[in-house]
Amino acid sequence: MIDNAFLDERITWVKSVIVQYEQGILDVAANNVASYQIDTGQTRQIVTRNNLTETRKTLEGYYSLLADLCNRRYGSGVVVARPAV
Repeated sequence: MIDNAFLDERITWVKSVIVQYEQGILDVAANNVASYQIDTGQTRQIVTRNNLTETRKTLEGYYSLLADLCNRRYGSGVVVARPAV
């Protein structure tokens, strides 16, 4: 069963991965670092100028995963107020 504690752990993990990816992209793209290694605990990836586009797509995927997890944890939807009659 997926409970709030599980979702909280996954949200925390995904946020840490997002920070690593953002730092890698920033270091390679803006700070002229030759490469940056990202270790998510499950995989390792090297960010270089040659794979920045792929790395950015992966980062977008993690943001999407974070949004999905947050929606599961905190709920999602739109509240529409009825006008007073």
